[in-house]
Amino acid sequence: MSDQNQYQHSWQILNQDLRGLEQKQGDLGGALEALYSHQFTSGFVCDDLSRVERYSVAHPADPDQIFLVQFNPRRAERFDGRGHSSPGPGQVAEHDGCFLCPANILWQQGELQLGYDVELNGRDYIAWINPYPLAPVHSVIASRDHLSQAWVVDGVGDKKLYIADLIMDLVTLARRLPGYLTFYNGIDAGASIPGHLHYHAFRRPVRHARFPIERLTEGSGAAAELVTHGYPVHFAFWRGEGMDVELRVSQWANTWIEKNDTRKMELTANIMAVADVETGAVSLYFVPRSRSNNTGQNLIRKRLIGGLEMLGELVFSTSDDKRQLDAGRVDYFSLAQMLADVCSQRDDHPLIMPSPTW
Repeated sequence: MSDQNQYQHSWQILNQDLRGLEQKQGDLGGALEALYSHQFTSGFVCDDLSRVERYSVAHPADPDQIFLVQFNPRRAERFDGRGHSSPGPGQVAEHDGCFLCPANILWQQGELQLGYDVELNGRDYIAWINPYPLAPVHSVIASRDHLSQAWVVDGVGDKKLYIADLIMDLVTLARRLPGYLTFYNGIDAGASIPGHLHYHAFRRPVRHARFPIERLTEGSGAAAELVTHGYPVHFAFWRGEGMDVELRVSQWANTWIEKNDTRKMELTANIMAVADVETGAVSLYFVPRSRSNNTGQNLIRKRLIGGLEMLGELVFSTSDDKRQLDAGRVDYFSLAQMLADVCSQRDDHPLIMPSPTW
């Protein structure tokens, strides 16, 4: 049996097992946990998160206002990639060797990386386990086809989805993963592979009852609101039954694009969604961003700030970061400023943000 045939056989056997788990449990979580166990045992996952340290950094005048910091030293290694950098004899690198294209993964990872076929609203995705995770069962749900992370603008955009479709698939993913955090990072808004459409999902860390952005909105009781105070970035928020949230957010997002018509080519966003384990209600956070805001001295850090950071947990990974954290030089205000720096409402040309409705 050829290497490719053996790989396909292994894929089919694993997917049969994972499909059975999903059907038995009734959601996608069990299948992703089993996929993670498989990929960790095989050696593909490079980090068991044992070296991760978490810090809670409170506002000096209000201990209820906090940011979280994750020190994750292995996370920095993701920029070096994992596996082979070029194809062997008879192999072809598709789309410049994109790390999320199945045809490339076969030669890049030497049959080590396997995924799980997932359908979201009639569109084909593959769930892959992140080798350098941010949290337990950190999965990347990537389109099977090589689609862009950007959305269609003015009906033009080959190999892109409309923003309503992106929102629909994210909400569907959240509903199939109750208790998981799911998010979409736009181009120049945390997306490390902007050429290939993907979402992130991970199981809520045990110690995290709520992330800071969740704590801010949970007491309001509002089904929809525009938050412009009390957090470093401005965002729109919805809570309710999944299909209702999906419809409301899609309508709002299209209005947002229309209101910013002269800047529509630079629009990007972080969108985070979570379904409640008990009720199934979906909470969705939409953080509008502008690609033109990613300038200045901290350009690289700005582009790396994504959905997890918008939830209120910032990731550090260098030895200098660790020294700063241990010395107490990373305070509440410096963390707030990192988020405020990417807030499109705080630059010289703020975006127009319509009020969400229910």
